[in-house]
Amino acid sequence: QINLTRKAKKARKKARKAAQKNNFSKAQKFYKKAIELAPDHFELIQEVADFYWENKKVEEMISLEEKAIEANPIDFIAYGKLAVAYQSIGDNEKALEYIITAHLYNRNYTKITQRLKIIFKENKMNYQDYVFNPKYKIDNVDGKVVIQAQDIPWKSYAACKALWENEKTYRDEMKHLSNVNISKIEQKECLLNALISYNGMKTGKENFPLLDILGRSLQDGMVDDFILYEIELRKDPNKIHLLSKQQIDRIIQYIKTIRLTKNEQI
Repeated sequence: QINLTRKAKKARKKARKAAQKNNFSKAQKFYKKAIELAPDHFELIQEVADFYWENKKVEEMISLEEKAIEANPIDFIAYGKLAVAYQSIGDNEKALEYIITAHLYNRNYTKITQRLKIIFKENKMNYQDYVFNPKYKIDNVDGKVVIQAQDIPWKSYAACKALWENEKTYRDEMKHLSNVNISKIEQKECLLNALISYNGMKTGKENFPLLDILGRSLQDGMVDDFILYEIELRKDPNKIHLLSKQQIDRIIQYIKTIRLTKNEQI
């Protein structure tokens, strides 16, 4: 973040005074001057964008928030504001894209998740903040592996995890199957185990909504996206900064399509 020059600070001060007196044209004049003097100062850009929003100048606000993203491409607050702005002018597609992007850049930020739910609802879609939380325990008692899990899918998931944790030769053998990260292979195999058990259930499937989503992810070739969004980014939100634009675009597509079921449409 660069420091404001003396001239830029002076222009901003005059703009603030004019805004306090509800003198829009004068405030706009000095805010424009401040921006000209400090075009890459994203805090100033945000301030002016808020000024435009408060005065119902949505197009001007959008233009500045997009500049804020250029100055700071991971500014999730700017993405969130853009989502609200685009929703206000009826551009639902852009509103969805921006709010999902804001959500991804701060996966566990409650206010953004709440705003995401609102925008989804306004677009007749229903986002549920499901948490992947397989409930099981693996113990080693007198040299024997003991698995504790009440739910059938998680018993199968835990059995797979126990195999990977306790059979060293199994992990070594699996390394030669693919050049994919070994932990990703483990996760996929254990998820598949859980999914097979889930598919065989006669009752109680409604208790495992993420396994239903996993099944659709498998059908559409988006299991990697499921793992990234539902598991890895939940545990480590900062991992989003290591992903390529193509990977992020795929996750956005996953959330807009696979993450929703027909009975979740409002």
